[in-house]
Parts: sequence; structure tokens; C-alpha cells
Amino acid sequence: MKNSFPSVQKNPNTRRFNRMALNRPTLSRVCFRQVCFNRLHLDRVHLNRVVRILLICMILSGPGCSPSTRQITPSGHELLPEHIDRAIELSTAYLVNAGQPGGRFTYLVNPGRLFKSGKQYNIQRHAGALYALARVYHYQPNDDIRNVLLSAGDFLKSNSMVPLFPGSDMLGIRSLPSVTHTKEPHQIRLGATGLGLAALSRVEQLIPGTTSIPDLRSLGRFLLHMQKPNGAFFTRYTPAEGGKNDAGPSLYDPGQAALGLLMLNDLSPSEKWVTAAAKAMAYLLANRDITTRDPWSLIACAKLLSLKNYPADILSRSAVIEYTVRVCETIFQEQILYTDTPGLVGGYSTEGRTTPTARRVEALAAALEIIGQKDTVLTNTIRSSMQDAVAFLVRAQITQGRYAGGIPRRAGHHKNRPVFNNRAGEIRIDYVYHTLNALVEYKNVMQR
Repeated sequence: MKNSFPSVQKNPNTRRFNRMALNRPTLSRVCFRQVCFNRLHLDRVHLNRVVRILLICMILSGPGCSPSTRQITPSGHELLPEHIDRAIELSTAYLVNAGQPGGRFTYLVNPGRLFKSGKQYNIQRHAGALYALARVYHYQPNDDIRNVLLSAGDFLKSNSMVPLFPGSDMLGIRSLPSVTHTKEPHQIRLGATGLGLAALSRVEQLIPGTTSIPDLRSLGRFLLHMQKPNGAFFTRYTPAEGGKNDAGPSLYDPGQAALGLLMLNDLSPSEKWVTAAAKAMAYLLANRDITTRDPWSLIACAKLLSLKNYPADILSRSAVIEYTVRVCETIFQEQILYTDTPGLVGGYSTEGRTTPTARRVEALAAALEIIGQKDTVLTNTIRSSMQDAVAFLVRAQITQGRYAGGIPRRAGHHKNRPVFNNRAGEIRIDYVYHTLNALVEYKNVMQR
């Protein structure tokens, strides 16, 4: 059963609309009284032009507004703190229940479908689940979460944390075929090591003695070993292929590596960890096109800017803010606020995918930390966008039965794509932990 709150009434005559749509020709059909400035991203440069267009709309549209132009939006249904708390509780319980005695998580299920998940497992997503549960434990410590943190951490260390070579002072998180059940060769991945270091460091902060500081430093040294002089990283270390290589680069790896180094710095402060993280983010921001799919880089940047010894000579604060603003603007354009499919409202995916929406909420939360409170127009727009997106996620969450707290891959079903629908209801561990991170971040933002 899906959350019935906040519900959205279906209007078959509505159309797709987003926050950046004010400059489109269809504005003449929008009722002025339905436009609320604090719910739209208005670039100040275009504000006067928009106001003039809106005044023309008032004249053209008259006192009323055609039913075919009414906007469906979750803003008509208040999202209360207790709904967020309940959603966090459910997804936390799902992850706790997904923890198996040996320390693995139940990786993938597909309720109601003749679908076999097989033995596949992703150690990087295992680390992500550990990281998310540790964040919840920070706010709501209890024995059930603690036990899963300990067992999942032990599984990660005993099955995947290995020396780079015999006698090496570097450790990495490997993807071992016997664990992942894939045909890939034994390799140590940058992202898995970065996120694993972030997760183990956070658990060590909360439950001292779970992972030794020397071992955490050894993971950090591996990340430094994988970094190129320009700040970029090699993405994999494959012994059978000669060591460091760029095979299979990942969008998320650099941000996860930087975050891992900064989390390590909290426990074992050193300029080398901070410098490496700053160089990684400086290279990324200077060389990568704007992407809204990667929350980890903004999370790492937010943590970097919060440091007293922040190396502004490597990466200027203004460059981080400029990049962040551009990411936010792009996210606003992706959000669905006006559509003939009410179940999509608030999300950032035209297919109703849940994890892309959760990732963007994580990114927006980090953006708020980076930008601060000086730009009230932008910060209010970020908060508003997050609210609608979280409402979408809360509606998608399973609230009863065996899989309560699970997050399906997709909200609803696609009319003309039966194969796509076969996976619509699947629950994978990262769908849940990204949504849990998004819910926790949203709660924190609303409490500021």
C-alpha cells in the first residue's frame, strides 16, 4: 500500500509544467492568480519581463482560468513533520530488516512479479546503505540500528577491505566475484573505497572502536595513490591488468572519494586529506558539464567549505557557489509540476523513477549549505522544490506489509511499456537509502 498523503487529485486536462516554464508561450493560458512567486524560480534578470507578461495574462485570461490550464501541485496538501518522521521510521526499519545475520543486506526484491533477483550484490551500494543508517543513528540511536551497523561494517571489512598488495600500507574496497557474483576480475574501485571510507568513518565517530584509525588512514592513502597530479582520479585498481586504470569511469566516484577523505579528516586531521579533496573537486568543477545526477560532489563541496582550514587557493568559494547555482537551476527545470499524470508531480523523472528524485533532493540540501541564507529567492526556491520532491517520495513509499518502508523503482505504471513495468515495483537497496538520505536532509532543512 502506498502513502495516501500528500495526495494529488487527478485532472485529465493538465499538462507538463516546471519552474522554469514562465518564459514559454503557454504562459498566456495560465491564470495569474495561480502563480505564486515563492514557488517559482525567477531569474532576477528576467523578473521585470515576467511581471509584464503576467499582467498581459490577467487581461487576456479575464477573471477566470480555463480548467485545462489548472496546475496540479502537491503544495495544496501540507506536508507535516510527522509525515516525514513516519517515512524516515519506515525506511530505516526496512534497511534494518534487510540486514542479514552475516552482515549482507537483502539487495533486491520485486514484490508481485515472477522475477528472480539472483545472487547479484554491489559492495558500493552496501557501503551506501551503511552510510545512510549511520546518519539516522546519529539522530535516533537504538540497538537495532547499532547491531546492523556493526554487522554490515564487519562484512565490508572482512570480505572487501584488502591491502593493495602484500605488505602494502594501503587498503582498498574490492569487488570480489565471490561476493558480487559477477564475471568481472578482482578489482579495487575508487567509489567503493571512497564511500566505504565515509561510511566506516561515520560509524567510528558514532561507535568508537569499530574500525581502527590506522585502517581508515590506509584507505585514505589508497585514494591519494589513485589521484592524478591534476586532481582527477584513476577509477579502478585491477591487479591482473597492471594496477591503476580508468576502465569504467563512474559519475559518482570522485565525489565519493572526496567525501571519504573529508570524513577521515574529522577523525585523523591532516592537510593532505583536505588538499586531495579540494583538488578533486576543483578538477571536477572545471572539467565536467553540469549534471544533476551526482549529489556526492555537492555533499563533498559543502563539507569542504565548512572547514576552518578550507584551501581557497585550490578551489575558490565563489567557483563552488557558481557551479552549485547552475546545478540548482538545472534541477528546477527538470521538476514536474504540471502534467496529465498526477503521480509524477513533484518528481524530477518523466518516467516516475524514485532514485533520480531522491538524489536531487540530496544535492539541493547540500546546495543550501553551500549557498547559505543570503540569497533568499534561491534558498526559498530550493526549499520549495525539495518539498514537492519529498512529497513525491512519500507518496511512492510502501507503508504496509512485508516490504513497508521500501521504495519502488518507479511510482505507478507506464501505459505502453509492459517490460518497463516488470521492474517498476522492484526495491533495490540504493532506492531505499537514497530516499532515506533525502528525507533526513529535508527534515534538517526544515528545522533550520
